Amino acid sequence: MISKFSNTAFYFCAIFLAVVTLIKPRYFEQYTKATLAWDVSGYYLYLPAIFIYDDLNELNFLPNIIEKYAPSPSTDQAYEAANGNKIMKYSAGMAVMYAPAFFISHAIAKVTDFPADGFSLPYQAGIHWWSVFFAIIGLFFLKKILAQYFEDDVVGWTLVCITLGTNFLIYSTFDAANTHDYLFTLLAILTWSTIRFYDTFRWKYAIYIGLSIGLAALTRPTEIIYTMIPVLWGVSNLASLQDRVNILLKHFPKILTTALIIGSIGFIQIIYWKTVSGNWLEYSYQDQGFSFLHPHFSDVFYSYRKGWLIYTPVMLFAILGFISLFKNHKKIFPAIFIFFLINTWIICAWDIWWYGGAFGQRAFIQSYVLLALPLSASIYWIKNTAPKLMKPIFIAILSGCILLNLFQTYQAHWGPFETEAMTKAYYWRIFGKTENDPYDRLLLDAEEGFSGNKKNVTLVLEEDFESIPDTATLNNSFSKSGKWSGYIDINQVFSPGINIPYSEKLIPGNWLSINAWFYSPKMNWDYWRMPQLVVRFEKSDKPVKESIIRPFRVMLPNVWTPAGMDIKIPKKEFDNIEIFLWNAGGIDVEIYMDELTVQIFKE
Repeated sequence: MISKFSNTAFYFCAIFLAVVTLIKPRYFEQYTKATLAWDVSGYYLYLPAIFIYDDLNELNFLPNIIEKYAPSPSTDQAYEAANGNKIMKYSAGMAVMYAPAFFISHAIAKVTDFPADGFSLPYQAGIHWWSVFFAIIGLFFLKKILAQYFEDDVVGWTLVCITLGTNFLIYSTFDAANTHDYLFTLLAILTWSTIRFYDTFRWKYAIYIGLSIGLAALTRPTEIIYTMIPVLWGVSNLASLQDRVNILLKHFPKILTTALIIGSIGFIQIIYWKTVSGNWLEYSYQDQGFSFLHPHFSDVFYSYRKGWLIYTPVMLFAILGFISLFKNHKKIFPAIFIFFLINTWIICAWDIWWYGGAFGQRAFIQSYVLLALPLSASIYWIKNTAPKLMKPIFIAILSGCILLNLFQTYQAHWGPFETEAMTKAYYWRIFGKTENDPYDRLLLDAEEGFSGNKKNVTLVLEEDFESIPDTATLNNSFSKSGKWSGYIDINQVFSPGINIPYSEKLIPGNWLSINAWFYSPKMNWDYWRMPQLVVRFEKSDKPVKESIIRPFRVMLPNVWTPAGMDIKIPKKEFDNIEIFLWNAGGIDVEIYMDELTVQIFKE
């Protein structure tokens, strides 16, 4: 029987998600910060294409939408097929699940002054709040699942840990319209329906299982692994495996119905591909794919860029909880553990293993439904079995994980947090900070960063570009002082190197501070295409150590701006230090550098 605490925890979590959404309603934002932006706009595009513009093949309306709303910088949500039609990058599952909110929003737009164009405020708000509601439904079913195996207070605290202690919080509030809370809810409904099916063998649960798996796979084809849950749930040994086979044979009409539902939903995508491209199958992600033989385990789990356990450390308790789950719930352990292993392999094998601009490893979020069970096992162990002296320590660590997630969630939306290209140096520079210092962002490029008092500062080089004999490699259009400056543009991709030969002053373990002033009349805001200032330690013209910054991170057009980096002198032998500018993106951009200084200092 469910007592008050788990209900209270559920209502608290639901209200908390709603309040957080109201604090910063993304649907009032514009352009790429709006609800229908980036990937979400691609998932959603089917609906306006079909029901507003009647243009699923060519998407001729899309350039106007991009010009007016700028949901992403370009038309990269679709590509041109061989027959000239435009193929959606993302499959149709999310559009199917957005549909109720879309139709209501479209009706509201038609009877108000808002444009009925699919991207005005009614659509932004409608899709967003529908997504938050969907996440809350997922928590409701998660509560029902956990209550089957754990006592009430353990269920309540697990709900709190999932909601407040993981990146589920961001993806059910600020970024709710992404796939993850939808897939979370589908997996929760699937797991609950599986439990109920084997308890009752009722038709409705077989149908729910088919709908859940079908919609999940239509959203992200890799989620076809959801089929493992109804197949393996409750199978813990050979005898139970044989029983499962007998049960499935006995209820074959229900199993066949489930399979037909899954296939019918998947056929939606196949029909779309055939209609638009002429082909039954399309790989719409084009140059993005998997490297199953070379998965990025260390990057995914504990890199500063997107380490799952770095940004969602509470899930370490879930991983450790598999031990307790195995001891106390052997029947459900294999299904959950096997799913976790296969799902993790798929996540780590994706070539874009950081999954774009995201808080932590967002690809794990939907699996929190199943990981909540070993997490509950950990909480149960702490509550009932852990040594008395250890309980306060475990509780303090668990509480610290929740507080860290809450604070970094705040940082990600109001502070200096970097959601795509975090580095160790930048992470620790902003740790605990709420204010955004733009110059800290240079540490997103440099792998090292110094903080503290610099001692024994000695000037090594001062270059104003006035005495360099080869003026053909310089520029006199813009300079901070004097006549000349170093520069790069689309034609001069590398500036001439400024060289510092090795000397006894360059003691390993000490630091170099490289600073200069930079100017550009035209900026490029795509960080992967920004010009770079490169500092390279060399031995016989071969690199020993290298560090870069992208000055554009702190610059504004037509303003001379200082930027620089600190780099530790390597222990490996080197005979030269070279400093130069590089137009890494090879694009039509100019950047000028003047008043370069290099100093040595000690910690």
